[in-house]
Amino acid sequence: MSKSIFQRRGLLTFIIFIFTLIYYTPFLGSYGLFDPWETHYGEVARTMLQRDDYISTYWQDEGFYSKPVLLFWMQSAGMALAGLNKTGVDHPAEMAESTRPEWALRLPVAILSSLAVASVFFLVFTFFSFFAAFLSSVFLAITPHYALVSRQSITDMPFLALMTIAMVLFILGLSENRNISKLKIFSTKIRGNLQINITSVFIINTLLVIAVFPQYMLMAANVDASTVFIGKRIQLSGFLVFIPYLLLALETAVSNIRGKTTLSSQFIQGGFVFAGLAILAKGFGALVIPAATFFIYFLVSKKWEKIKDFDILKGILIIIAVSFPWHHAMMIRHGNAFFQEYIVHHHFKRAALGVHGERGIFTYYLTQMAFGLFVLLPILPAAISWHYRKIAEKKPDESFGKSDFSLILIIWASVTFLLFSTMLTKFHHYILPVTVPLAVLSGIFISEFKPETEKIKLSVFSGLILAILTLREFFLDSAHFINLFIYKYERLFPYEYKLSTMLAITGFGVIFSTVVYFVFRKKWAALIFALSGAVFTGNLIYSYIPTLAPHWSQKQLHQIYFQCRQDSSERFIAWQLNWRGENFYSKNQVLPHMDLNSKDFLAYLRRYSIKEKGTSPSGRFLLLEIHRLNRLKNLMDKEFYKKNPEVYSGKTSKELVSIIGPDCKTVPDESEKHFRMKNFSVLKAPYPHNKFILVRIMI
Repeated sequence: MSKSIFQRRGLLTFIIFIFTLIYYTPFLGSYGLFDPWETHYGEVARTMLQRDDYISTYWQDEGFYSKPVLLFWMQSAGMALAGLNKTGVDHPAEMAESTRPEWALRLPVAILSSLAVASVFFLVFTFFSFFAAFLSSVFLAITPHYALVSRQSITDMPFLALMTIAMVLFILGLSENRNISKLKIFSTKIRGNLQINITSVFIINTLLVIAVFPQYMLMAANVDASTVFIGKRIQLSGFLVFIPYLLLALETAVSNIRGKTTLSSQFIQGGFVFAGLAILAKGFGALVIPAATFFIYFLVSKKWEKIKDFDILKGILIIIAVSFPWHHAMMIRHGNAFFQEYIVHHHFKRAALGVHGERGIFTYYLTQMAFGLFVLLPILPAAISWHYRKIAEKKPDESFGKSDFSLILIIWASVTFLLFSTMLTKFHHYILPVTVPLAVLSGIFISEFKPETEKIKLSVFSGLILAILTLREFFLDSAHFINLFIYKYERLFPYEYKLSTMLAITGFGVIFSTVVYFVFRKKWAALIFALSGAVFTGNLIYSYIPTLAPHWSQKQLHQIYFQCRQDSSERFIAWQLNWRGENFYSKNQVLPHMDLNSKDFLAYLRRYSIKEKGTSPSGRFLLLEIHRLNRLKNLMDKEFYKKNPEVYSGKTSKELVSIIGPDCKTVPDESEKHFRMKNFSVLKAPYPHNKFILVRIMI
């Protein structure tokens, strides 16, 4: 790879990054955070800011050990830059009164997602044409599942983006000439003979420093440890405890400076750095897909000699240096509680025994892939078939090239599908990582396919049939796309919005443009196909999701509460629910009363209820599910209003319990069965949320 080619690819890669980010950014903060994951993780990050503790992760006042720390660092940095939580809990309304929290939490994820798309462009450009690289990156950016999760502040996209960049660097390392020691990327003279050179060695060493040194300083300055020596407990400084991780990174950096590595090994070192960061995003499972993919590649291709390029021992040491400091600090601080929940429960039991989520059979994810990959679906069977033929045509003694790249992509997709299909715990978004290799396979196929000599009629026909059947499904049920990343798929969906019409129109555009491409088979036709996919996914992320968001977010209900309460004594109470948004949007000032017997809830109300006639009752705001309203009214009548009629001047829940809507207006409490999902009740009057209501009770 020459300097000029590298610089040209670098500039184009940066342009791809910018345009991808521009595509993902519109309306990113215009709708509230989705329950329960965005608000759950957001509250953990907000607590970091409040405690000024960026090591231990807390939910309320208890340790939160189900996820590693990277997303929380990203979120807390975003909130700090947005000027949020500067006064702790003194201003509880700030999370609900503006769009800053949503921008602060989601933008870092969108940036990381865009970087992964750009890295795919750079990789494909190494083996194929600019057009192949362009289509591959565009196809990934507009793949519905990838785009939807790129705009969600959850752990899955940081995990996938970092793992994708790691895979990109690993593949580049395998393809590079092992005789080149380094690459001069940028050079300039600033005064006389003084010259600044930026080389590949400088970049990989800088990456190592950024990934390890801040962690070392954070852990060393805030975590002390002790040990027992000859019966005496000895306190150790954190600077001593965590120095091995810094030394591991420094050893690699010094080795690079001394010229003991090649350009190939520098790419692979970078891959190990990003693999370590991916572990900090979602756990040690980040190693499984790359390790299995390359092991199977070496097994199938019989190129075992290339495994030496990986220098696995050094790679393991880099991963330890990058990903272990935080885990080590958590073990020191929280010990077995952290180990049991984080490692045993959320790593092993989630895979082998099932934790939360659904179960499903081996084919569980095929349905989710049909919706998540819809814009690629018409060409995907043809693309896979074409790549298989190219792999079969490769001669065994050929050097690493296009066919090897195709083989790695197919193995990557297959390993991902098999891994998540065999796990007992299943959520729709778990299959997200399959989008990357399949999008790249599709982009290369559209660019490289030669219609005059290659025939793929059957696979093209099957792709079109799959796309038509999938379009029919989401026309009949438009909930499929939001189900790609939410929790509780059986939740009430607002079918009255008739979102299926626009989905069907834009979906038909994708299918029609596929036909146009295979009829004309020109670059302009391929661009029309890409544009139709961008329009389809644009409709999802700019219209479909913002329209549905109020029913999956508590933001608007909290806005109503802060607007309508008289003062802070009118507390916000979450009654018999636990959806996490009540914590984030109140800055954890919510009073949770989840017990179904309402014992603690009643004790709280009795403490503040009026005791004698002539005293004006005070208000409390309750967030509850619609179907629990009658239970609440009966409870208040039984325990307060009808029990003490002289105190409440004969008034009952009919007058003293009311649903509060926008502008503090009382909303009629008449409800009815939803016209389509008959097991759900909804208010007859318009209301911002179809699951929760905000109720004021007077006590």
